[in-house]
Amino acid sequence: MNSRTRVRNAIERRPVDRVPRYDSFWEDTIEAWVAQGYPRGVDPGEFFGFDMTMMGVDVSLRLEQKLLREDGEYRTVRDRHGVTIRKAIGKSRSLECSDHATTGREAWEKLKGRMRLNPADKARLDTRSYFLHMEDYPTWEQARAQYDRLRATEKYVVFHSYGPWEGTWRHRGYSELMMDVAADPEWVHDMGRTLVTLLIATLEHGLKVGIRPDALWLVDDLACTRGLLLSPRSWRAIFKPLYADLGRFLKANDISF
Repeated sequence: MNSRTRVRNAIERRPVDRVPRYDSFWEDTIEAWVAQGYPRGVDPGEFFGFDMTMMGVDVSLRLEQKLLREDGEYRTVRDRHGVTIRKAIGKSRSLECSDHATTGREAWEKLKGRMRLNPADKARLDTRSYFLHMEDYPTWEQARAQYDRLRATEKYVVFHSYGPWEGTWRHRGYSELMMDVAADPEWVHDMGRTLVTLLIATLEHGLKVGIRPDALWLVDDLACTRGLLLSPRSWRAIFKPLYADLGRFLKANDISF
């Protein structure tokens, strides 16, 4: 049984020869392992025999990105989502996010056109993670070649992307978006709708050029240990229709969600 079949069977509650394997690790973990003898530069997925492999989907504004400063312990960058991020170098810590691009409705109207798929532009897919992706993206032809290499491994191919909450607060601001949920839910829905429309368009174009994931993994931290960060009523009004549209598209194309 190959990895792809193993994961599909597990999801569909059919027999498997063993439990599928996959994990992701903090940067500190890898460095600690290297100090203990783990071979530096070796992909953990290959070392541990993971059954899933990833491609990241870029649903950003694609604003200019650059390194702003580096002081030995921290690196500060302006990323393509339109947020300034201060991050500990080589360590997984909470991020310091500031100077978000969407300062209000007027700024959003000027920026939202950047979240439309242009098939002639660079691909919005890459084997490198979308998170703090500071390098240039591949062409669609190169992305197809990346995908073909992943598919040849017979692993379960998963695309991962920010969802309408996580991707929106990156350019709007976390506390600002929380206030918007209460004060201007229609605007929050519009920003989320723009992201989901881009995500679907990217997946749809990928299908046209022969790139078909087995599943989509949506990163959308909308809750904590005690429940949603916003009221269930707000979630149903603002976000549920967006997830429903995305789910219908994925189901129609036999992509797990």
